[in-house]
Amino acid sequence: MASWLRPASRALIAIGLSAGPAFALDPDRSLMELHHTAWTIENGAPTQVTAITQTKDGYLWVGSSLGLFRFDGVIFERYEPPPGARLLSDNIYALVATEDGGLWVSFRPFGLALIKDGQFIVQKGPWQDPAAEIFELARDLDGRLWAGTAKELVFHDAAGWHELGPEWNLPRGRIWSLYTDRAGTLWAATETTIYSLRRGSTAFTPLQDGLRSIFAIAEARDGRIWFVEDYVQNTLRPVGAPREPHHLVPISGIAYSVFIDRDDCMWLMAGEDGVFRIRDHATIGRHNADTTTARIEQFKLSDGLSGQSQVVFEDREGSIWVGCTGGIDRFRHNRLASVLLPRGYSLFTLLPVDSGSLWVGTARNLPLLRVNGDDVAQLNTIHGVTSVYRDSTGVAWWPGLSCIWRQDASGALFKGLRPDWNRRIWDVFPDRESGSLWLSFDEIGLVAFENGALSQRALPSGLPKGRGPSASFPAPDGRVWIGYNDNVYVLDRGRVTAYSQKDGIDVGRVRVMRGHGSHLWVGGELGLDLFQSGHFTSVVGEDGTSFGTVSGIVEARSGCSSILIIGFDSGDTTIWTGYRGTAR
Repeated sequence: MASWLRPASRALIAIGLSAGPAFALDPDRSLMELHHTAWTIENGAPTQVTAITQTKDGYLWVGSSLGLFRFDGVIFERYEPPPGARLLSDNIYALVATEDGGLWVSFRPFGLALIKDGQFIVQKGPWQDPAAEIFELARDLDGRLWAGTAKELVFHDAAGWHELGPEWNLPRGRIWSLYTDRAGTLWAATETTIYSLRRGSTAFTPLQDGLRSIFAIAEARDGRIWFVEDYVQNTLRPVGAPREPHHLVPISGIAYSVFIDRDDCMWLMAGEDGVFRIRDHATIGRHNADTTTARIEQFKLSDGLSGQSQVVFEDREGSIWVGCTGGIDRFRHNRLASVLLPRGYSLFTLLPVDSGSLWVGTARNLPLLRVNGDDVAQLNTIHGVTSVYRDSTGVAWWPGLSCIWRQDASGALFKGLRPDWNRRIWDVFPDRESGSLWLSFDEIGLVAFENGALSQRALPSGLPKGRGPSASFPAPDGRVWIGYNDNVYVLDRGRVTAYSQKDGIDVGRVRVMRGHGSHLWVGGELGLDLFQSGHFTSVVGEDGTSFGTVSGIVEARSGCSSILIIGFDSGDTTIWTGYRGTAR
């Protein structure tokens, strides 16, 4: 019976909303290096997203013009109130989560409700007579909820709802933005002025006037308060800074929101211009400061954004969620980081180094590279390599065009091999009985290499002659597995054991072999096999489908099950996907 593997993608997606370890977004990673996922209407996500928050139980709540949705990392579930209650509207203005697991929801055009303990509690407050929209919601550090309406600012505490009297020093009128900073100061923007209310105070202080329509407010690590103003399309600047004659960020339209994450990276939602991320922004907005150190990045629809960006939210794990006209997007920590290599590099051979760096070779006539983080250095003595084998002493053998390099801690030694053949050596693996190496020459086959030269050593009896193998794998137990087209051979202390279709192999031409212990994974042109107990078994997906052409395998263990990262050929690209499963 076939073994099966279940795609691990669903389990991995759910991790983003679990209570597991938090991975904030590394500010040293570029925006393109973050892991981006977009959910659209095809995935059940709402469009025209207007608000995002996360409740104490870990669920993400998404408000939109199409209703209120709860998201567990896999499925978007439309919220329906309990029997006897109904939503005030399917159009959501704002969302705020509470410390005790509740959720405040303001509706368009009118209305406010609290969702808590399975109840949907419609609120009655000063905004009702006459009815006024509740545009903004914010919770302060003392647990009060502040609601910015079309006519005034009100707040809710244990005693109920309260209007602000003249002693609060905040004029009546539309509230455009609300924000609570790290110190507990509440910031409120009217049509023309930004006010602040220090924690414990009962009077607002006007800080900057002469403004126009403040869309959002955010605090940076250096204590500056930034805002987005609708002026000559848009102005982004800190409180107290004058309007600049030029845009600090090169956007052509309106920025709807500004947010600064826990790592002090600024995020700007710029509608059809997409998402801007600004790192090292400390000099921006300062008089005569050098702003060239700021790193400004953009992520657009052409990069995979689900629509025009509108709102932004940071969850507990540090992932950034962007609400768009076409769905919802997430930027999260990526364990993999891209490295920019010099022009022309492809057809790679990789070899890890104990220090954490990586050797990168290419079949093209270009030097070997050593990659350590973002640092890329060339080793000009080795170039144009096709594979690599590292022996038990740590020596790396790099074959190329009728030559081989021996590399150890002291450097690299070149050895030319039959230049008259002018053939590439596609593979190298050990003969552990004699201590020599076997080199696979293009169109010639296996030739022994010992004592620094090619030798006339005969092939072990049982190996095919006149052609080279399609794959090899020196196993930790001393055996060497060798693939020849659709057969597999095992070289063990000079003895050869052959396996063919009668033993269960069914992958076509063998492309890759990996394993440990008593089992071996074999990938080929037609799928994946597992070798156990002297027999090969076909491995398929949980739905019974084959994996297609498998060109790379990495295995990890998790309890009694295997986690495989499988590389699939797709044109000139290898696509890697994770799977989890057990044999049955």
